[in-house]
Amino acid sequence: VGFKWDTSLDAFDDPFVEEQLDIPSFVHPSKAAQDTLGQITAYASAQLGSQYHTHAFSVLIIWDATCIIRWDWEGVIVMYPIKYGKGQMLAKFFLCY
Repeated sequence: VGFKWDTSLDAFDDPFVEEQLDIPSFVHPSKAAQDTLGQITAYASAQLGSQYHTHAFSVLIIWDATCIIRWDWEGVIVMYPIKYGKGQMLAKFFLCY
């Protein structure tokens, strides 16, 4: 679980926002966001490299939203951001996994 209090550190853009439909990637292009992406990638690489698992989950919390990230040897899947104060989806994830 990673906490970031500044929204400028969010590594991912919402690809479904009207203003961002012309951007080919959901990865935010700023330097701070790239640093966050590098940090969570290093954590996942260390975890997958030291354990014999087929996949790992990360939870990245940026201010009032969270992204659940599934890492495996082929790549990464980033879930749509969850507003964790509005509903029980994040609690259900922790209960199941």
